[in-house]
Amino acid sequence: MSKFLTPPNAIGKLREGLVRWKDNPDYKDIVGSKEDVLARYQPIFSPEKIREISEEEFYSFLLFENNRHWNGLQRHGPKMMADMKKLREAISIVVDESKPIDKRLDQAIGMVHGLGRAVVTAILLVVFPDKYGVWNNTSEEAMKA
Repeated sequence: MSKFLTPPNAIGKLREGLVRWKDNPDYKDIVGSKEDVLARYQPIFSPEKIREISEEEFYSFLLFENNRHWNGLQRHGPKMMADMKKLREAISIVVDESKPIDKRLDQAIGMVHGLGRAVVTAILLVVFPDKYGVWNNTSEEAMKA
């Protein structure tokens, strides 16, 4: 017998967890702030504007108090921002949907010291909220479970 849940059981467990989680004040805060976060950061990270992003705008996105969703993104902020021209170029690659996503992620992450999948996928989620999710240690561990 497999140690993994069968798909119907896994979906049921996820639904039960979601019902319990919706009563959590953190959930309400995160979901309630989504539109504000998108309104603030979508224009900044849009493909048309990314080449103009300032250090202050980028760093503000990394802070939980502003993004309202992800802790710890700011840890490597100074490393990422050491070469803003290269950072802007990397983010431009990430949000360019004319190329396959795996190529974009690999190329962008390899360009900038400190730029990792958590930051890159958070940016993708903000720019394209109906298309992408965040890939970080928390989401990866949840998927494994």
